[in-house]
Amino acid sequence: MRDVTASLAQLTVTNDVTERELHHDVNETGDFGDSDTNFDRCSVHPGQKRDVYCNNCQTSICSQCGCFSASHRGHDLKPLAEVYSEHLDKIKSQIEIVRTRKSELNQLMHDLEENVEEINRAKENKIKDLRKFVENRVNKIEREKKRKIDAIDQNKQKLTTEITKIEEIIASTNDKISRFSRARLVESREQISDNLHELTTTPMSGFVIPAIDTDFETQIEPKFASAYFVVENFGEVRWGAEALFSSLLTVHGLSWKLKVYPGGNEASRNNYMAVFIQLADSIPGHKSADYTYRIQIIRDQENNFEREFTSEFQVGECWGYNRFYKLDQIEPFVQSDSIRFRFHIRPTTHDTAYRDLTNYVKHLERELILTEGDMGETQGLINQSMEQFPLDESQANGPEVINNENLDLSDEESDDDDDEEDESEELTEISTTELMNSINLSEGEVDNQIQEFNTMELLERYEGRRRGNVLRQNGRESGLNIDQLLNYPSNET
Repeated sequence: MRDVTASLAQLTVTNDVTERELHHDVNETGDFGDSDTNFDRCSVHPGQKRDVYCNNCQTSICSQCGCFSASHRGHDLKPLAEVYSEHLDKIKSQIEIVRTRKSELNQLMHDLEENVEEINRAKENKIKDLRKFVENRVNKIEREKKRKIDAIDQNKQKLTTEITKIEEIIASTNDKISRFSRARLVESREQISDNLHELTTTPMSGFVIPAIDTDFETQIEPKFASAYFVVENFGEVRWGAEALFSSLLTVHGLSWKLKVYPGGNEASRNNYMAVFIQLADSIPGHKSADYTYRIQIIRDQENNFEREFTSEFQVGECWGYNRFYKLDQIEPFVQSDSIRFRFHIRPTTHDTAYRDLTNYVKHLERELILTEGDMGETQGLINQSMEQFPLDESQANGPEVINNENLDLSDEESDDDDDEEDESEELTEISTTELMNSINLSEGEVDNQIQEFNTMELLERYEGRRRGNVLRQNGRESGLNIDQLLNYPSNET
């Protein structure tokens, strides 16, 4: 009996010391106060505080119960303050884990908000590109945008619900810590711990969703074909009167090039740079049509200068600007004594695009038939081209090509390389009539044999063969009157 009394006395001393330390700590983080005083008193000995915890009975008792009660004889007894301290540390650790989870969820919410902003920017850019077209197309983009935003809103709601749940559980737990006595908090620890643990059972991968695609599909207009042209030694050529020409940009049998007067032409000498687009060449059978062209001076991604217009082109014609850019303001675009241009060209309508493509395909088919005597070499080149550029048979479905992404009027961007110059075995360019006469085939016989060939197979074979190198020729200008000096696209022949 003496040993038990001594142990309890020591336990009481230890408990008092620990209790004073914890009382100091709790006051710093939030004192419990006297809100749970009755629970803190022993129900058997009302004058005694519960300061001992029985691990066997999983309950808090007073020292007298631990010393004299037969129901706790031989049990594992510990100071309540020690058990409370361990439990409180565990709860705080779990709260930190949940707070980290909340931070991760907030980051996911931030990512979704950025995704919404990206979609809004993409939508505005598309609407800018489509400003010239009918309102029903804009409404289509609006509907597509709404579907994207709705999908994000659903996931935002899921994250909001989870974040709110975490906030409520944390608030509830903190409230219990501040209101419950130590004994009650210890006895409630399993429920509190389970509530906190439940918040972490769903893996974070369940809340991570792929970003909604920011692209908006449109099939309103044909795509641009484009190429680059660099005017080198600008400090020298800007004082010359000659025009500079880019490499040929060949698209479906039409060869385009940029024509630049660095110091201006006769209409704008030494005041403005003059820039034109020229339809330099075409296959037989081409008829004039409207083409939209865009000319840019490249500085960086955000600070470029461009002009866009639509004109009717015939073979040999130039359309563009006598007053493209003022020479006294050109310096910001001059880098390493060079100015970099990018020019774009496309048929204005899908009807024109389909007409050009059809005419080009028929031209290639006729050339193949009419050069049958040299078919072995030609077929070998076609097979080699087909291995490098395999085509889907669906690309030969006539007008439907225009309504799909298969009609890509964009040539690969050409960067003034001379690599294409070494391309060997160029086919001799002669007229269809001369070839027909040379092998004594009638028009009907040629058309019959054309049907035996895959149209689109020939298209890839011939598409890139007409590219040339940078040309520098003397510019020929017709007389221009004062009205043509206006800041408006004009024709130069």
